[in-house]
Amino acid sequence: MPGIAQRTTTISGRRIAWREATPPAGARPTLYVHGVPTSGADWIPFLRRTGGIAPDQPGFGGSDALPERGMHAQADALGALLDVLDPGPVNLVVHDWGAIGLLWALRDPQRIARLVVMNAVPLTAGYRWHPMARLWRRRLVGEAMMALPGPATAWLARHRTPLTRSPVPAELSGEIANGFARHTGRTVLGIYRSADPDRLAEAGRGLDAFAGRALVVWGTDDGYIPTRFADAFATAIGGATPVVRIDAGHWPWTERPETIDVVARFLLEG
Repeated sequence: MPGIAQRTTTISGRRIAWREATPPAGARPTLYVHGVPTSGADWIPFLRRTGGIAPDQPGFGGSDALPERGMHAQADALGALLDVLDPGPVNLVVHDWGAIGLLWALRDPQRIARLVVMNAVPLTAGYRWHPMARLWRRRLVGEAMMALPGPATAWLARHRTPLTRSPVPAELSGEIANGFARHTGRTVLGIYRSADPDRLAEAGRGLDAFAGRALVVWGTDDGYIPTRFADAFATAIGGATPVVRIDAGHWPWTERPETIDVVARFLLEG
């Protein structure tokens, strides 16, 4: 079981933090990209199995926010970190707004050896934002939501409500226990406001570049992203991309640890 190191560097004057573990002998590194509202800590059980790199996206965890907070700016920052670390070809695993990793990968698909898409924001047509995201995308309303007192934010995050249809598992909610940090709240709003549905579909053009080397894993009790988008991802990637359905919610590995086995086998067998 590899040890996990926490590392930081400075890129363009901003601190970037990540977790890193040595892959098993002969295995290539895996890049794990987390979503909203958590951090690279999501991936600790995966790093213990496969090794790899799990950055805190800008504005989350230990990483400074960017002056521009859209999805493409986040992808630029991820690419800048990978240019510094220079790990060579990597596997890529994305969850939720970890789909930003796909935006980076689509710029140079040959840098990706294997791809796992897990309950990720759809870069396909036909997605409609969930109720909380629709509030975040509205000017002033989103700012008011982010200004909720810490206990209220934490309560919403941890309970299933009409707004939070899939609560954040307790083990992943440390960063929001006292409410969103100001820079995190602004980053969340910036990402969602950069992502009109037609822009998501446009951003996902070229996913077929990963045909034959991708796997879709989906928690089927996801209150944010319906299971049909697992099939939409598989169709967009093509090449008879397999879909593994897990009887779990938006963060399937927290309810069904066998999810980690499914992902690790796929990454390490190739």
